[in-house]
Amino acid sequence: MTISLAEILGKEKLEKTIKFFSYLYERWRDEKKYEDFAEYKTAMEKNLECKILKMTKRPFKVIFIPKEGFKAELLIKGRNILWFAEKI
Repeated sequence: MTISLAEILGKEKLEKTIKFFSYLYERWRDEKKYEDFAEYKTAMEKNLECKILKMTKRPFKVIFIPKEGFKAELLIKGRNILWFAEKI
């Protein structure tokens, strides 16, 4: 069952999360030759204040547990950021 990520995180935290995720994506595009991608996962986990299950470079995506009983995903696709959440 798909649920709104805004319902789980709240609108303000969702906007903050998307903004930070976008920042990390742009930074990765510029610095991928010089920076360790594992540090991006750590930064995302610290910013989201939740458990990161997986973070990938291609596509630029993070899968995380925003709240007990839920799994969520943020993904860059083209010029868009997609987000999904589901009850687990």
